[in-house]
Amino acid sequence: MKSIGQRIKKIRKINNLTSEQFAERVMCNPKTIQRYENEKSLPDVYNLKKIAIEFGVSTDYILGLSNEMDILYQAEDVMELYQRYRKMMKNPIKEGEDYYWIKMEVEEEGNYISSLQTECTGMIGDNIDEMQEIRTARKVIPENVIKICEQLKRNVVIINKISEIGLFYLFGGEAIIREELCKEHMKELLEPSVVKKIKY
Repeated sequence: MKSIGQRIKKIRKINNLTSEQFAERVMCNPKTIQRYENEKSLPDVYNLKKIAIEFGVSTDYILGLSNEMDILYQAEDVMELYQRYRKMMKNPIKEGEDYYWIKMEVEEEGNYISSLQTECTGMIGDNIDEMQEIRTARKVIPENVIKICEQLKRNVVIINKISEIGLFYLFGGEAIIREELCKEHMKELLEPSVVKKIKY
């Protein structure tokens, strides 16, 4: 399945446009388009809508929810997608499946960044004053995450299918995702990371 970045690149290539020309058509910075295509950030609803309208494609196509490229954008698309996103809050938790807790937040520049709950699985460093944690993905109990989010007055969606990942990329927030899906389609989140110095 093509990623959102790959689909945006395909739209640009089909129209024989450079990143600069594409960005000019959708009235944004060329670096923003390059970040989308390189999968360093995701389009927000505003830019998604502009790309769809300008190039006559559906938002479903850009998000990977459909392979039909030549469907003209309809004004109701975003609201319909949002309703589908809201329904994901009532998705069933599948028995016997492991889940991760992921978040999609907006940076100051307006780009989405994704992260997931991790745990310390080791330390590195020769000097005790410069020790750093190795952190890896932590499996969670879905019911506990839902309770925590309810207490914090945050919505959490439950991702059980590939198409729901696209909706989560669009609207962000917090989600519980099946381990199998995360490993296949969001594997960059599962890479171990080295973080912060530990001070004693």
